[in-house]
Amino acid sequence: MSSDNLPASALDQNKALVHRLIDAVWNQGDFTALDTLFEPESRYVDPNHHRQSAAQMRQAAQLYRSLAPNLHVTIDQSLAEG
Repeated sequence: MSSDNLPASALDQNKALVHRLIDAVWNQGDFTALDTLFEPESRYVDPNHHRQSAAQMRQAAQLYRSLAPNLHVTIDQSLAEG
């Protein structure tokens, strides 16, 4: 099912999930949040169409946060439609 066919509430839930992910993992460094936000077999597809598991996302976030411990991501706008 594409995002075009999802009810508005599902789109809002998807946006909220991404906001929680960004805040917990990237802003706070709470890597255990990945265990609650992702099913073990789920995959995240980034803008470049690379598929990442929660473990791969954890490694990337840990690397970025070790290089920039004061990293803070601000979401100005989020789109789930289309």
